[in-house]
Amino acid sequence: MKRAIQDLGYGLHRLRNKRALDPATKKKRVQWAREHAGRRPGWWANRAFADAHYWYLPRTAAEAAATSSKSSVYRKRTEGANPKFHGRRGTEYKQGRRVGIWGVLGSEGLSVAFLPAGRINGESHAAIVRRYYGSWVGGCPCVFHDGERALHGPAPKAAYGSVGVPCATLPPYSPDLNPIENVWAFVDARLAATAPKGFEREKAFRGRVRNAISWVNRRRGEALRKAVASMPRRLELVVEGKGAMTPY
Repeated sequence: MKRAIQDLGYGLHRLRNKRALDPATKKKRVQWAREHAGRRPGWWANRAFADAHYWYLPRTAAEAAATSSKSSVYRKRTEGANPKFHGRRGTEYKQGRRVGIWGVLGSEGLSVAFLPAGRINGESHAAIVRRYYGSWVGGCPCVFHDGERALHGPAPKAAYGSVGVPCATLPPYSPDLNPIENVWAFVDARLAATAPKGFEREKAFRGRVRNAISWVNRRRGEALRKAVASMPRRLELVVEGKGAMTPY
């Protein structure tokens, strides 16, 4: 049944408890929601949303055989559903080899670039902005992303200025206010539906990621537009819930 549902282009998601936010964070979320209240869906459709997304792959066939998941996220069976962070930062920050992408959701769909060594820092982000943002969101009034320090240092700021794409920050701990998070779920569902049997090398996995994103842009375009168009409702729920996490 799962495969049949995924073949129709729908994702399957297990409900999880939302993060408990402290009063100060809730206050910032409400303030941001009120500042952007009244914006119509068309206003949001003319903006872009950005974020990074990661997968953790087995390095060897033996490691793949010892994992508990058949999806694109691999974990040792002994670590359960939430593996601890361990090892040196970078490609071994979590269980397996980390593969990361930086994505921007704009009016033309989702555009991505793979992150060097599977991680992001100020210099790598600035390089992505200079190389890709002109074609991805050139002329866009604003790109929204979170407040991660690597995205707001001197190098990224200079890069944004060089390509003429302004950058704005979402409130802290607010993945529910970034529609690209919903698009990552579409990509993950497609990867799960196309996962091969047995060990898959990183080069082949990267090819599947590119194909999955192309598929999502072609087949789930309306869902991508609806995710962005839902921003007014997301803001309403933040204010109604006094800053609490929304179902998005």
